[in-house]
Amino acid sequence: MSAVVRNLENVLNAVKCYGSVVQDYGLGDYDGVMNTADSLATLRREIDCAVRSYEKRIHDPKVDLLGRDAASWIHFDLSGRVAGRARRLRLRFHAVRHQVLVSEEGRP
Repeated sequence: MSAVVRNLENVLNAVKCYGSVVQDYGLGDYDGVMNTADSLATLRREIDCAVRSYEKRIHDPKVDLLGRDAASWIHFDLSGRVAGRARRLRLRFHAVRHQVLVSEEGRP
């Protein structure tokens, strides 16, 4: 799972049109727009598309928005099957720095 986590962090920390010659690699630029329900829904969809496109080891991925904390982290749950086993990952997107952290459920 560490290779999956590392790949997801690379993909999700890239900014579209900057991180690769592939134009849809990474996430969009969310400067100043993380305060609306629409922008959070767009971010969730974009994460889902990135996982489906660039982490093929996760089958039937599902990304759920869990909420936002006081430290500006937006929390997502990513579930799916890896090597035939159900897996759950926690994704955290920092609304100011646009940093994404990925961890296995139950690990920091």
